[in-house]
Amino acid sequence: MHELDREKSIHSPGLYAVWNAKPFLLENAIKMQKLRERKEYDYVFWNDAGSFREDNVYTDWPDGERVQRIWEEGSRATGTSQEELIFFPMYWKPPADAKGWTEGAGPVDSDISEGSFFGGTPKAVTWFSRTLYSYHDYYISLGFFAGKDQNLYNAVIFLFPSRFITVWHGDPDSPAQGGMPPNALMRGRLGACGPEWYYYQWWLSDKHSREEMRKYWMEHDREPSEAKWWKIRRIPCRMALLRGMEDVLKSTFGNDWTPPARTIGLRPTRMW
Repeated sequence: MHELDREKSIHSPGLYAVWNAKPFLLENAIKMQKLRERKEYDYVFWNDAGSFREDNVYTDWPDGERVQRIWEEGSRATGTSQEELIFFPMYWKPPADAKGWTEGAGPVDSDISEGSFFGGTPKAVTWFSRTLYSYHDYYISLGFFAGKDQNLYNAVIFLFPSRFITVWHGDPDSPAQGGMPPNALMRGRLGACGPEWYYYQWWLSDKHSREEMRKYWMEHDREPSEAKWWKIRRIPCRMALLRGMEDVLKSTFGNDWTPPARTIGLRPTRMW
């Protein structure tokens, strides 16, 4: 598989194993909690250990009340029950040439979904894990590179878009992008929000933490002397909208886009 990776100079088979183990580890944690401690959580999430690299004030994260509101809103937006929804942050717009993508075309090689954080109810995570590994095995059987988690996640999202909700920092349809002054100083398009890739951390936190991080970024996102010299304004971080992935794909590809046909059974051939 390593020879099929277009980025093989910076990736290793061991890294593929770590990437592709995430859904298994999360599903297994659900089982172990239920078996050993008789606990079953309302929502469970995978979070990359290295994602909290910058200073922050987050404590009880993600905020439970906020998560519940997001899933309620996501269910209304998608028509999918809360217990079947999976959340993935988005980083980049789906490429235009992916409009005609089909199940047999292999993983979607683009930075659309972010593999650093995802989750939902135990039922949804179990479904996602088994679906993901079914397609992992399927693509290996067809000779495709299946070592990068995000590419596999993208494929499953394209095939089952109504089951996924997201937040997209760069969402061009977000009202939060409106009215930005031309001289605004910011890393991203929604103001001083820290690294774009980890915008979802702020978005999933409680109101108090969001306000504290707004203040922090207004002071630290760039050097004050730089802003003063160039007379550049800082804009406090703004809230993006929750989106259903099917809505995102239709707004990108056109309302005539429909999910590709699905033909394989959702039963992984390997024991993970």
